[in-house]
Amino acid sequence: MSSNIIKGLVSKQRRRFKQDGFDLDLTYILPNVIAMGYPGDKIEGLYRNNIDDVNKFLESKHPGHYKIYNLCEERTYNTSKFKSGTVAHYPFVDHNPPQLQIIPDFCNDVDEWLRQNPHNVAVVHCKAGKGRTGVMICCYLLHCGKFSTAREALKYYAQERTHDRKGVTIPSQQRYVQYYEDLRKQRTQGGHQHRNSDSNGCLGNFDGLMLTHVQVKGTLLETMTSNDLLTELYITITNNAKVYSTSPFTLLNQRSRHCSNKLVLDNPIHVTGDMKIELYSRPKITLTKKKSKMCQAWVNTQFSEELCDLHLELEEECRRISTSVTTTTLNTATSCEKNGGLSLSASTTNCINKLHASGSPVAMSCPPPSDSMRPRIPDIWKRTSRGSGSSPTSSTHPPSPLNLLPPPNRIITLTKPDLDKAHKDKANKIFSQDFQISLLFYCNVNLSSTQL
Repeated sequence: MSSNIIKGLVSKQRRRFKQDGFDLDLTYILPNVIAMGYPGDKIEGLYRNNIDDVNKFLESKHPGHYKIYNLCEERTYNTSKFKSGTVAHYPFVDHNPPQLQIIPDFCNDVDEWLRQNPHNVAVVHCKAGKGRTGVMICCYLLHCGKFSTAREALKYYAQERTHDRKGVTIPSQQRYVQYYEDLRKQRTQGGHQHRNSDSNGCLGNFDGLMLTHVQVKGTLLETMTSNDLLTELYITITNNAKVYSTSPFTLLNQRSRHCSNKLVLDNPIHVTGDMKIELYSRPKITLTKKKSKMCQAWVNTQFSEELCDLHLELEEECRRISTSVTTTTLNTATSCEKNGGLSLSASTTNCINKLHASGSPVAMSCPPPSDSMRPRIPDIWKRTSRGSGSSPTSSTHPPSPLNLLPPPNRIITLTKPDLDKAHKDKANKIFSQDFQISLLFYCNVNLSSTQL
């Protein structure tokens, strides 16, 4: 009895199956689709589902007709415990979405299994049996036609699996359910052009997509000290097992002031598929340089959007105005004045005003401090690919000037509710309400669609 009380506390708001002598962290989402918590043994079996109890349940309710789908990347168990069932493994990291290609593979597997026999059931679990489990089950609800939108599927899962209707709550996980809806619509709607498709109406892998800019807009509040320079930020990008990191930068912390930092990549990064962006902070004056993750997000490059014509026109105008060969980022008019005591021309100021009015992020170059000085090429972006042996750009071999690179033509914008961890800051104590991160890309190749 005391064990069941502990298990009830651990399962929190998740619905439990309490019938026929069973008390399990387990819910029928559909008559043939089950969500449950991890089947543990030994000590873990005292506060989670005991693997022997799960086996007893499945053998009594669905003998010879159950297939278990283990989503845990961090653990596994003795699959031979399940006498007449099989176990499939579709692992991905806790609190993260799966790789996009795993989703159709999983959905096709479940669909094939359930079609084999009307008595078959699919039993899906991760560790808690809520977040990762919810992502995959919601995608299957779209796959089988139970719902047509990600929002409906997520809402239904939340009310069936939990008492408080908080099922899949992490923005990146919700985003990947939306991605699967978009992929399904592309397949079923034929000639209809989706908002994230290219001019040919194709959603696909951008094999030639180059990440050229990262923009951080908004204000960080309580995480900063009264002196803006005492805390520094940097961003990491993870794609295809490679990690890239920016040099440190700062954001303003006064509530009455707004900041827009444009990080221009000295060496644009070739990216494709799933991509993770993380924002870290760390004290600038310290011996340990201990970092703290502020927020993160997973995106997929297939779902970058075309930049609007207005943005491209402004981009070209700013490139024409800024003729200096430098990769210095222009954040605000005053940044140039601080660096060289220069004032901006009326045409440049007019361009900046247009940019702020349009709300579109555009990268620009800043004139050098004087004609007699060699243009500075700051180490704004350091490429530190793990295992690649690459090194930062040499000062004797500076990168190509920004104004010689093609302008970005695709964008992914992540607002505060789209960012994992940041979305919890409902009271705007850490992140300002308008906080967002934008990724700007250049793409010049054909697309190849992901297969469903």
